[in-house]
Amino acid sequence: MPELFKATEIVDMAIQEERNGVAYYEAFARKTSDATVKDFALRMAEEERRHEREFTQMREELGAYVASETYSGEYAAYVQALVSGRFLPDEQAALDSVQKAASDREVVATALRFEKDTLLFFTEMKKFVPSRHAPVIDKLIDEERQHIAALSALLQKMS
Repeated sequence: MPELFKATEIVDMAIQEERNGVAYYEAFARKTSDATVKDFALRMAEEERRHEREFTQMREELGAYVASETYSGEYAAYVQALVSGRFLPDEQAALDSVQKAASDREVVATALRFEKDTLLFFTEMKKFVPSRHAPVIDKLIDEERQHIAALSALLQKMS
């Protein structure tokens, strides 16, 4: 099987995921009237910003990449298929989701789904990168697991 992706593409997608997360959590912090939830959302937004910085640094360290394709357009088609299926594919979708939510609990439940989708995405993508890049992908996966745990705990407190 030819390599379609290397860690640089995964990290580029991770950077966008983190930007979406920043937009989502900042919008949540503006919307909620619960001080504890607002604090939580602001902390999550800051973690997303930190992750974006870390992933940007990783991307720079990994260098440039030229995709290996078996036919013209294969790479672009695969990336489009992956991105178009995302729960919150861009920052505007993240903002809209927060605004449409009927409650803080709904926003947290959506955030949990977003983080799970991101974890699944990185786990699935790991098989498309050379094994030498696996530690980078594993780091991305661990970061998402931490978000899932924090959101799950908050959701339980809200029940």
